[in-house]
Amino acid sequence: MDKKLRTILILAGILVLLCIGYAVAGLVFKEDTPEDTTAPETTAEEATFLQVTEDGLTKLSYTYDKDGDGVAEVWIYTRSEDGESWHWNDDPAVPLGSSAFYGYSSTLYGIQVVNTLQNVTEEQFSEYGLTAPARTVTFTDRVYGEQSFCIGAFNTYNSTYCAYRNGDKTTVYLLDGEFLTEFDRSVESLVYHDDLPAFKPEALTGFTMTQGDRTITLTRSIDGEGQAVWSRSVNGEAPVTVAADLVKSLELLVGDMDYLTCMSVKTTDFPAYGLDQNTTTMKVDYTKTVSGVTEAFTFTLTLGGTDKYGYYYANPKDTTLTMLLGGSVFSKVMTYDDTHVNEGDTPAETDTAGS
Repeated sequence: MDKKLRTILILAGILVLLCIGYAVAGLVFKEDTPEDTTAPETTAEEATFLQVTEDGLTKLSYTYDKDGDGVAEVWIYTRSEDGESWHWNDDPAVPLGSSAFYGYSSTLYGIQVVNTLQNVTEEQFSEYGLTAPARTVTFTDRVYGEQSFCIGAFNTYNSTYCAYRNGDKTTVYLLDGEFLTEFDRSVESLVYHDDLPAFKPEALTGFTMTQGDRTITLTRSIDGEGQAVWSRSVNGEAPVTVAADLVKSLELLVGDMDYLTCMSVKTTDFPAYGLDQNTTTMKVDYTKTVSGVTEAFTFTLTLGGTDKYGYYYANPKDTTLTMLLGGSVFSKVMTYDDTHVNEGDTPAETDTAGS
């Protein structure tokens, strides 16, 4: 017999024996039906750490002992009955942006549990920084009611925070730490700036600045050719037409009045920003079209000290806010050389902004 044919027959015989052996093994060692290990489908609420509906917050409080000295700051916010606005309980007049609280709803809903530790003893609580937790979040959802959780130590190994929920101190959750930056925000970061007026040169009709016993009044009018003309009066004296470069400064003033940030929401902080003494008061007169009708408005600011960049700390009238305000040209308007304000002269600038 051909050697190659013999090899083929031997291999075929081995294959037949293997098939017979597999069949016998299947009869002797009957294989069980594999268990279905597919996890049951869960709802969104069951899969999250907390039960929160979309935009469902009606109240939120955050307690944070930042320095670990047992003295915590407490921020409490309440939603209006119509759901359109939020208020800071300590001072409901402080304007808050509602969009931030929609973000809180999303953040609470999206908190991820990395691990769960069951049957935790009271002695173990100190290991997780939960004996005296630095942070406590309490909120009310319009569907699921009031809930709370306390946040303790940070685990640098997996970037999680230890927490327990709703007073249950037998279970510790390790939460993905990304959510916490949303809550480590003071009320200053929630202030809504758009309620404070912004000005355009064509809307400005005049303004008055008073510092000590010196009052400067600037008035805008339109000449026979339709051009804007500014006049300036010091302490009630006869007005004179201001020079072109001061007009440019006025335009800069208007364009530079940007509320950069809110520094404080408390009148008790005024001294820290130079708003309690040697202040400058600025009253702005402007027009605004409301429902098709052009109306005259007045907005008053108190200017205090400046930061290292020359930006002014300012307090809008009838508020407790301290805003950081762009506009280093304020000092130029106040200190401009009064002998060189006539149109056509070459003014001598004495800008002392930020000094």
